[in-house]
Amino acid sequence: MLSIRKINPMVRAIGTMGVVAGLVGAVTFAQLQSSPVVLADNTISTTASLQISNGGAYGDSVSGFTFAGVVPGGQHSDSHTFYIENNGNVPLTLNVTSSLPTFNVSVDNTKVYPNISCTSGSSGDFSLTGVSIATLNASGATMSGGQLANGDAATCSIDVGMDSGAVTSGNTNSISTSPGFDLNFTGTNGS
Repeated sequence: MLSIRKINPMVRAIGTMGVVAGLVGAVTFAQLQSSPVVLADNTISTTASLQISNGGAYGDSVSGFTFAGVVPGGQHSDSHTFYIENNGNVPLTLNVTSSLPTFNVSVDNTKVYPNISCTSGSSGDFSLTGVSIATLNASGATMSGGQLANGDAATCSIDVGMDSGAVTSGNTNSISTSPGFDLNFTGTNGS
């Protein structure tokens, strides 16, 4: 084994300085490193909130209506009233989707139209007309003409019409659905 005394004093000095420099560098590097910090348990929430009423209490789902008196190519059903309220804090554009009704006769759902008109004091008027129930089922549609302001409620009316030729086979004097169809309203940030 080589004794340190036998190493050239100049080499010893350089080696010692190298070791000291390495230690100082390691200590400095360690002091410049921070401990890790964490932004933990983040959550995301929205303030978009719609509720619906058929004349009673507001809720997430209410019973629909019976649309009687529809004459294919002629008379629409009687109109029914319902209400949509925006409990959120942003204006909402309303989008509508639908399930398909099951008729007791053969009906072309591309020729069946729910017509919806809504009015609100601060939001104005918005509506959905001329969009078939088949389209609402396949892709949905956006109500035109305005948005439902935050904190506002709209009074809406709905009727159903059928084009001539909507009934493709069966007795047109006795058209009914079982089960009925759902209309789903969703709001998207309209600002």
